[in-house]
Amino acid sequence: MHPNLLIALCIVLWGIWGISSKLSNVHNAPVFVTLASNVLYALLSLPLLFKLKNEGEPINWSFSALSWILLTGIVGVSAKLIFNYALNKQPASIVIPATSIFPVVTVLLAVFFLKEKITLTQGAGMLLCILGVYLVTMGK
Repeated sequence: MHPNLLIALCIVLWGIWGISSKLSNVHNAPVFVTLASNVLYALLSLPLLFKLKNEGEPINWSFSALSWILLTGIVGVSAKLIFNYALNKQPASIVIPATSIFPVVTVLLAVFFLKEKITLTQGAGMLLCILGVYLVTMGK
């Protein structure tokens, strides 16, 4: 599948995910939504084990590799829980655009910790993302 089609599909699925997350939080407490969705993520991810086995993908069981996976899980579950609390208290039209600027944080962390470089154009793009989110969420 063409990479641009994959990106478009991901955007559509995340858009649907945002609305279903809001509706889940309308009907249940944020803690339950976080717990239930993470259990479902795990169950729905089980077929990936067969993919790994069939493709012979190596798994790195080192302490360092597993530590990063653990940190990723802790941060991800924490962010999802906080996201659900925010969705429980605010409209999806505010929470989802506001939280969608997380890649700016990722890029800044990559600059400082991974020594990655960003261009002036990329920096301007990040500022435009922040401004765009401000414009989308202002007045609500």
